[in-house]
Amino acid sequence: MQHTKNLMKQTYFMQRELINKNSPVQMVLTQWPFLTEAEFLLSHFGKLLEKDHIEHLPSTIAHRSMEVYRSLKLNARPSVETVLKSIKHQCSQFENNDAKSSEVVSLLAAFFKEEGKTILKCFKDEYQLSTIIEENETTPYVIAIGDMPAIAKHFKVIVEKNIVTSCSDLFLALSCCIATYFIFNIEYPKSALATLEFMQRYFVEINAPGSKTSKKRKSCGIHPKVLQLSNIMQAYKQ
Repeated sequence: MQHTKNLMKQTYFMQRELINKNSPVQMVLTQWPFLTEAEFLLSHFGKLLEKDHIEHLPSTIAHRSMEVYRSLKLNARPSVETVLKSIKHQCSQFENNDAKSSEVVSLLAAFFKEEGKTILKCFKDEYQLSTIIEENETTPYVIAIGDMPAIAKHFKVIVEKNIVTSCSDLFLALSCCIATYFIFNIEYPKSALATLEFMQRYFVEINAPGSKTSKKRKSCGIHPKVLQLSNIMQAYKQ
């Protein structure tokens, strides 16, 4: 394993060269198959951002997802009430608090009035998975195998209709999903623009103007709704 780690580090610039030629994701994964493993995918992401300890990103997202829940519960708005009720029901049904963090995508999307399913989709089983992937968008998203994220046991990160990586942890899957936008130079889809920008800024602490948004959005700086929620979160911490 250490040999593979060293090899991936030594060939990082070769990987970037291929990716920056706008090569299809499938071609990149064929030439660099270890990028289909979450550990190496996140390592590449950390190198790209020049961020140390990127392996802690899943636990950071889990912790900050709970902060999002608590903040929006205290500052409940009509747009998030339905999701908050669903979370309360799940906590009662499963006798744990997992839904308070695992429903973070739905909660953020509801706040921004966007489509959470652009980022995270739940399916009861893997039956006809290839058909599901083929029928959905090409931008990165996570498939959770289960009725809801809190009880799902398997997650798959999909990019350009390819399974990039599979794992058993929601927050690792979300980390990899965010990473793929940056690794493969993909713009955020309009249907989840503010949600992804907030996740980028609050979870990964990438605060470059606009970042993976369109060129038009980049010139405008931070999304006003993202700034609004950031202020709510700041008030919650005080």
